[in-house]
Amino acid sequence: MDSAEKWHIELTVNPDDTIHLLHTLTHEIGHALGLYHSPLKDAIMYAFVPSKTFPVRLSEADVLAIQNLYGLRNKSEIAGPVTTTVATTTIATRDTGNSADLCALRRVDAVLVLENRMYVAYRHYLWSVDLNGKSYGRSLLLTDYLRFLPDNFTRLAGAYRRPSGQLVLFVDNTVYMIEYPSFELVPGWLRKLRDMNLPPNAKINAVINTNAGRTFAIYNDEIVAEIDDCSMIAVRHNSLHAIFPGIPPA
Repeated sequence: MDSAEKWHIELTVNPDDTIHLLHTLTHEIGHALGLYHSPLKDAIMYAFVPSKTFPVRLSEADVLAIQNLYGLRNKSEIAGPVTTTVATTTIATRDTGNSADLCALRRVDAVLVLENRMYVAYRHYLWSVDLNGKSYGRSLLLTDYLRFLPDNFTRLAGAYRRPSGQLVLFVDNTVYMIEYPSFELVPGWLRKLRDMNLPPNAKINAVINTNAGRTFAIYNDEIVAEIDDCSMIAVRHNSLHAIFPGIPPA
């Protein structure tokens, strides 16, 4: 922000040759809270300033992005469904009921670390763990964030973040690629396991993206497929012991 720009400071539609101060301040506050630029043009966090920026409204992507960092409001204080309203955008989330406590689970389906939070999935539930404070709240429903998932999905079996920033999710026998933090599907990205040169009925145990830039999908308890992140195809299959000799067989 500088005096060379023509700022519009009124709570009205800004003329074409001006920049709306309220829109810019809201965008910069988003950065201060930890948000990155969004690829969605209707988001406050979009990287470029649209010609018309009033009224200033948070998009659904903005709301989900900030909830992704700081979590939803404490639903234990609220009976029934929860509705979070920001400006004129409304995000409805469902109470998960008496779901199991995370620490009481003997196993989980998938774990993903993003920035300073760890996301843990089990069946239809998701926990957001603050790695700094080492704390977590009640579970959310995966479909509150991943609204494209079918109602009859069984579990999120694996997830990882690509070097380009997108998230790849293995849900039953389907693979999704989504933008982060908007959680929007990448166009053309709903694929079956067979499209990635994986067995169509493979049971995905885990997906690992290493710091060396290599991605591995462990399936059927004992097979490891290395995935080429450019073509998104499994380029080779090996035994679990051959790739990770320190992991005991199932």
